[in-house]
Amino acid sequence: MINITKHKKAEDDIKESEEIFESVVDNIGIGVSLISPAMEILSMNKQMKKWFPDIDVTKKPVCYRAFNKPPKKIICHYCPTHKTLKNGQVYESITETPAGGKIINYRIISSAIKNKEGKIIAAIEMVEDITRRKEVEDALKKSKEELRKQKLVLEQKNLALKEMLEHIERTKIDMKENIAINVNEILLPILKKLKIKGASSKYTNLLQYHLETLVSSFGYKITEKNTKLTTREIEICNILKGGLTSKDASELLNISRQTIEKHRKNIRKKLNISNEKVNLISFLQRL
Repeated sequence: MINITKHKKAEDDIKESEEIFESVVDNIGIGVSLISPAMEILSMNKQMKKWFPDIDVTKKPVCYRAFNKPPKKIICHYCPTHKTLKNGQVYESITETPAGGKIINYRIISSAIKNKEGKIIAAIEMVEDITRRKEVEDALKKSKEELRKQKLVLEQKNLALKEMLEHIERTKIDMKENIAINVNEILLPILKKLKIKGASSKYTNLLQYHLETLVSSFGYKITEKNTKLTTREIEICNILKGGLTSKDASELLNISRQTIEKHRKNIRKKLNISNEKVNLISFLQRL
């Protein structure tokens, strides 16, 4: 009789270690297979079997069949496992294959298993499903391309808007120049020659002043809705801006000085200068 208790325990320990190792390999979330130097699949973990359920390991299927590679007896020289079995180095590639009724993208990493003499006896092939990652990358790439296109369109619109604004500004300048030329070369010469019997020179002076300042923004600013000036108040503003006095305004409009002063007070209030030490005529001339 021979006591084999220690031997039996060692076998049990080895078996337990193998089961633990097999359990770890089966549940690491990536496909793992053992490939012989003849490119035959020796074993596969659960993930690989799930992806390729039609493969029967007992029949030693050739590796390229599992991944839908070229016809029988044609070696895939770009296959990382083939390179590993040939050169003994770690190789990696990214490709796709039909599996489980759909196309999956996967990443293969292959490394060699060597004996004590350094001879390659097999290769471990690890396959990671990167389909979802590739979908996200493709979506991100598409999104970036869409953003690039939108940015390009926006830049083109901004350029068109800039050109349009420049055109409007040039048109405004041309318009002002045209008005100024028409006033200086046509209207003012006629006004100087205009003589109306009994007419006050104050009228012609006032008309001349406003013709000379025709291109200013005074008319637009003084008639803005937020000022809420009445027609009479606007008329008085025009007279005062032309350098005439309240007395002149009274005579031209045929109203009393007191009425003019009342209008002036209302104008100052509406222009928000009631409590400021600002001369109304100077203020109007700066508009």
